[in-house]
Amino acid sequence: MNGESSLGPNFASVDDEKAADSVSESSVHEETDMRSINEKQTTSVASCELEYLKKKRNKLRLFDPAGVYDFRHVEIGYMHSLWHVLSLCCSLFIFYGLAILTTLLAKTEILGLGEVSDLSFLDNIGLTFTILYPLIKIRQILTTKVSEFNKRYQLAMCANAFNLINLNGIKLVTLLLAIELIILVAGYGELSINLALAELRNGFMADTLSALTWVIWVIIAVKAFKYCGRGKEEEK
Repeated sequence: MNGESSLGPNFASVDDEKAADSVSESSVHEETDMRSINEKQTTSVASCELEYLKKKRNKLRLFDPAGVYDFRHVEIGYMHSLWHVLSLCCSLFIFYGLAILTTLLAKTEILGLGEVSDLSFLDNIGLTFTILYPLIKIRQILTTKVSEFNKRYQLAMCANAFNLINLNGIKLVTLLLAIELIILVAGYGELSINLALAELRNGFMADTLSALTWVIWVIIAVKAFKYCGRGKEEEK
């Protein structure tokens, strides 16, 4: 009646609005901070990934045919190609030199029969495959266009494939020697070394190890030259 409002000022609602505003502002600041932190982390991870990829792209590969194929469109430096030439020459000398030496050492002179080879039928098949398969794959490499740096790519692939087959071959020979040593110590400890080796390298045990060895050699050769001959025709 006297013109004054019967309702007093609502201080509680004003305080609630201020609190709500402060909470919303703080949440906005937190979201902004989280975004900036996530952006920094993403930028850091991206830079690390780029640095890692850059190192992988420019890496010198000597035992990695898969890596050569994966980065086939990256130019290979002349210094890397020099290493590929040197390693390929060494690998070819070792690989085919050992194959020829194995064939020569297997030949014996028998009176009345002449020169006879000790290599079994399985040995001849395994040795022939191991020698000829890389030559077939090299021909595929030389007739397949892969990138504009094709010559250096072909050289790198040949070098890496032969280097890898030699490396895995050394591992296989080391493993076989270790197995032979264990068998000699465990089963032929009472015999002399010459008699023990003669017993071990003849009979069922020798045939089993020989067959297993050639199976592993075939797997090593196929895996080493797996990426040889792959190119643009295959990608289409």
